[in-house]
Amino acid sequence: MKLKKIMSLCLITALSVGLMAGCNSTPEPKKISDERKETLYVTGMAWGAPDNFNWLTGYPTWPVNIQSNGLVYEMLFMYNSITEELEPLLGESYAWKDDYNIEVKLNHAAKFSDGEPVTAADVVYTFDLSKRYPVVWSDYWNHIDEIVAVDDYTLLFKLSKVKYNRLMALEALTRVPIHPKHIWEKIEAENGHDIGKLNAYFNENPIGSGPYKIASYDEQKITIERNDDYWGKVVFGKLPAPKYITHLLFHSNDNATIALKNAELDYSENFIPNVSKLWKDKLPIKTYFPESPYYDADTMPMIY
Repeated sequence: MKLKKIMSLCLITALSVGLMAGCNSTPEPKKISDERKETLYVTGMAWGAPDNFNWLTGYPTWPVNIQSNGLVYEMLFMYNSITEELEPLLGESYAWKDDYNIEVKLNHAAKFSDGEPVTAADVVYTFDLSKRYPVVWSDYWNHIDEIVAVDDYTLLFKLSKVKYNRLMALEALTRVPIHPKHIWEKIEAENGHDIGKLNAYFNENPIGSGPYKIASYDEQKITIERNDDYWGKVVFGKLPAPKYITHLLFHSNDNATIALKNAELDYSENFIPNVSKLWKDKLPIKTYFPESPYYDADTMPMIY
């Protein structure tokens, strides 16, 4: 009995000392890893493990699945939805020579991630791919008759006089992801120019001119790594800030919203019901606009 009392007293003393130590000590701040400091966590642009990174399938996975994001494959120009103007990217400038001809000048500094220059031949080749195979930019040929490489860095887009549409021609300059001819003509040949075989080609390590390359992927996330030799530094004056961008893969908007609330995400394109409640709950979350509608629509949904 005496032994039990002594043991109880020892346990109470130990617990008291532990509680006092807990009260008097300041908890150490949670350490943030260097990789987390350099990584932008996003979601909402992919919903499962990658099926492929191949544009010819029509359904490539992020980061190649959005024609205008330019992370891996870049377009000739960027469309600014605020100013409604085309801004330089691979294309340095464009000019209407007359009502039916657009002259495009390429940036001489532009190069693919393997170091090869981006030339007029790559642009012509990319557009011609959509003549040979049904791809997402094939419809532009309804409005363009011919694309001529005047020299290595100059192109002439000749518009159709039958289905004349200036806006569709300009859209083509901002929506077609330029592919390297020296890579894809070999892939075509290896697959016998068979669209079925080309659709099955995964394109695990896509070579584009954009600032990022595929680093890793699985069923939970896709990570891309910055190409520190990215040519676009001459256009933008610096490299993109994140060394890595990781797209977390969720199976529902609810799970993605919970991750955003828990600061596991930096950016979400998922639908968030009652989004204003998040900052009313003092969470450090912001939308593009502080008031409704909270964002600037880049496309217009339509029902037929």
